[in-house]
Amino acid sequence: MKLFVIVLCLLSERFLIHRLSLKRVVWTQAFLDWFDKAVKDIGFFKNDYLFTLVFAFIPAVIVMLLLFFAGSWLAGLTGLIIQLLLVYYCFGPENAFYPKRTDNKGLTEHLVAVNSQVIAVIFWYYVAGPSAVVAYRLISFVASAYSQDESKKQAAERMMSVLDWIPARITAILYLLAGNFQAGLSSGKAEFFAGPASNALLLKNTGSAAASVTDDETNMTAVTKLVGHAILIFLFIIAVLTLVAWFNF
Repeated sequence: MKLFVIVLCLLSERFLIHRLSLKRVVWTQAFLDWFDKAVKDIGFFKNDYLFTLVFAFIPAVIVMLLLFFAGSWLAGLTGLIIQLLLVYYCFGPENAFYPKRTDNKGLTEHLVAVNSQVIAVIFWYYVAGPSAVVAYRLISFVASAYSQDESKKQAAERMMSVLDWIPARITAILYLLAGNFQAGLSSGKAEFFAGPASNALLLKNTGSAAASVTDDETNMTAVTKLVGHAILIFLFIIAVLTLVAWFNF
């Protein structure tokens, strides 16, 4: 089921424009506003790490219970629909296939953002299930929503850097496989085994070199092609792993 969900969500993200995608931030922001007001006077939540963890934990548990009790209804169709909606909702918030900015700086930032927009979402969904990917997305949202609250922002960013460590390395390898392997490896090898703080620099150096961009006119095409091919390779790897698991059972 996971492979089917991932394929449908990627196709939807790549070829279709949904009003649902425009509501991703709106719905999450409404929940964050409610949660912030509900716990602001509770001393336990003065700790920014606990605040972020509980904020992400509550929906994750709800998703787990929902799938446990309703996932098998209609021969599993209910569970499939719930997972489709959840994974699609957790993509983004921007579309990984269409960079918002086409200047050099914007495209470089896009190569970094693809990891949290798509690759990490797929990774945590495939490894740990729908609840994990919901928690991942909510933690990342706290990091972006509290731009004026440096303490909460830093706490969420530190948590995200840990959660992104493995997916960022996977994304870097995908960039190497999809683009100029030698140039990308030379540019990113110093950060590959470094700590979580190096995630963005690794993706920036590896992606930019692997895309082999030469001038402003070709940057957009090179970057979008690299991202598209990297995601396709990742999908192929997941399909192979799924088939191996099926045959082993």
